Amino acid sequence: MQQTPTWATQLLLQVCKDEGRSKAPDLIWKYNRYGSCGYYSPWKGNKQAGLICIKTKEGDTQEKQVLLHEVSHWLTRPNKWKIVSKRRTWHNKRFYLKLDELLKRYNCWTIEYQNRELRYKSRGARFMSAPKPQQLSLF
Repeated sequence: MQQTPTWATQLLLQVCKDEGRSKAPDLIWKYNRYGSCGYYSPWKGNKQAGLICIKTKEGDTQEKQVLLHEVSHWLTRPNKWKIVSKRRTWHNKRFYLKLDELLKRYNCWTIEYQNRELRYKSRGARFMSAPKPQQLSLF
């Protein structure tokens, strides 16, 4: 397991502050040869917030987007778990609206990432839209 990049920890803490959350999920960072991916687990890591694990290829341009994808899972997790398909539980309209909001807020929205989401979960990325110039902010 590699050390989590400083920018990733700072971004996670900024999201917590902006969203009014007192506890952040534990964050694990690993490097691989294939590109960025990740997962969020409410049952591992920090008891109040869970665990986010990011696996990334060094120099991948979508690291921040993948981190914000997993943070969106944390922010939109259901209060009560239903026995339904994981896809319907995790990748729903509420999740994609939050992801879209975070990507724009932290200046990480790109058409390439939207296309990645379309390939990953085709129904959800339709809720994402290109930001207006005044929506872009610097992190």
